[in-house]
Amino acid sequence: MSAIVRSWVRIFCPKCGKRAKFELADEWRIKCCECGHERSLANGMLTR
Repeated sequence: MSAIVRSWVRIFCPKCGKRAKFELADEWRIKCCECGHERSLANGMLTR
């Protein structure tokens, strides 16, 4: 059995004003592929 793993997630970006693709970055951070806005993950929850 195999698994497919993505290194990105599509969520709302407050800077772009629309749903955008965010890629995983260092230290529990995700970064918008369009504008570079960063968000962090704390305890598995998305924070600003």
